[in-house]
Amino acid sequence: MIITTLKQQRILAIEAHPDDLAFFYGGYIAKMIAEGHVVRVLTVTNGDQSTCDPNLSQDEIVSIYERNMQKQWPSWSEGSALP
Repeated sequence: MIITTLKQQRILAIEAHPDDLAFFYGGYIAKMIAEGHVVRVLTVTNGDQSTCDPNLSQDEIVSIYERNMQKQWPSWSEGSALP
């Protein structure tokens, strides 16, 4: 049996869009957190181009993303560091 012990790492995950974490690498990030690593996520856009629904304005799309973030991370605010 091989046991690998990694030193606790500080990980910065950079995503272009607010939903990239959930769709592409959320499981990996959850694993890293469970293993004791410190993870921060940097989202570089506000998601205002994230739909094909012509009935939603860009401001409405951003508002939806912001509400979802506030539900997931009650201490979240734009430009803040998550716990």
